[in-house]
Amino acid sequence: MAPRAYWKGNLRLSLVSCPIELFPATGAAEKISFNQINSETGNRISYRKVDAGTGEPVEADKIIKGYKVDKDTYVTLEPEELEAVALDTTHAISIEQFVPEAEIDELYYGDPYYVMPEGEYGEEAFAVLREAISEKDMVAIGRVVFRSRELLGRLGLDQR
Repeated sequence: MAPRAYWKGNLRLSLVSCPIELFPATGAAEKISFNQINSETGNRISYRKVDAGTGEPVEADKIIKGYKVDKDTYVTLEPEELEAVALDTTHAISIEQFVPEAEIDELYYGDPYYVMPEGEYGEEAFAVLREAISEKDMVAIGRVVFRSRELLGRLGLDQR
């Protein structure tokens, strides 16, 4: 099966922008996944959402978000309130600066992704950015919002 893009957006450097897709550099086949099994019966354990006080199952539409402020005391939040404080996603990786790769401590590396141009227009603009970075022997530091979390990342844009 062909890999599916994890994220689609634009790679942006000043006024230059090109459509791109991100693909995980490590596949699900490389990760081990386990199921929970009852050691006495050999049956798989299921996950059910139940009320901690009554032990009764709770329907999904009755579940809301809450922040614990004290023992058994929560401040509940409506979806609209969560949306109001969510980070804005521009669906763009904005290149902030260029630095020599040796200046980046490996401590800052997270999950690796492949950046690929999307479409014909994307290929041309992507190639220009890739060549400019490669000629200077630098990497780009980019800023992106994934799932309401802002991240900084190293963009090598290698020719692979």
